This record gives sequence, structure tokens and C-alpha cells, in this order.
Amino acid sequence: MEIDTDRFERVPLSEWDRLRDVLERYADGRVEVDGDRLTCRLGAATFTVGRDGTIDAGMPLHGFETRGVEALGVDAEREELLVETGDTRYVFRHP
Repeated sequence: MEIDTDRFERVPLSEWDRLRDVLERYADGRVEVDGDRLTCRLGAATFTVGRDGTIDAGMPLHGFETRGVEALGVDAEREELLVETGDTRYVFRHP
């Protein structure tokens, strides 16, 4: 399935405060800040981004981890987060 990546707003991890604000809007304010990690808790699903470029996402039936992420894509209208690194594209959908 092809992903239309143009619809996502890119937020570099280097803009940490902006990223936190964007994730708080995405998760309706349910973002935990733990040092260099931001975690959205959405029911049984979690999405964590580290300032070092690590991503850890999970829902009851699957999980996803990667490193080397430089920016996060956000589509607020569709409530989706896009992770791209190398040949990998992963879309986390707000449950």
C-alpha cells in the first residue's frame, strides 16, 4: 500500500519543543515527558519518540521499533504519525 507522504507535516526532532506541542495536540494532551523521551498514551496504544531518533510504538496486536529517525510526519486531520528511516515507512494511527 502506497502512502501519500506529502500530506504529513514534517517536524524535525531537533525542534523538540515544537514536536512536544504537536504530539500534545495529536494525543489530546496525553503526552508524558521523561527526560529525552516523549510518550503518547492512547488507550492500550503507546507511541514514544526519543530525542536520539528512536521510536517505539505499540498496540495490542503489534509493535514497531526503529532508530535513526530525524523527523516525524504528522497528519492531524487523519490522526496519523509517519515514521520514515531508510527504506522503512510506518504509519501510527490514533486508535
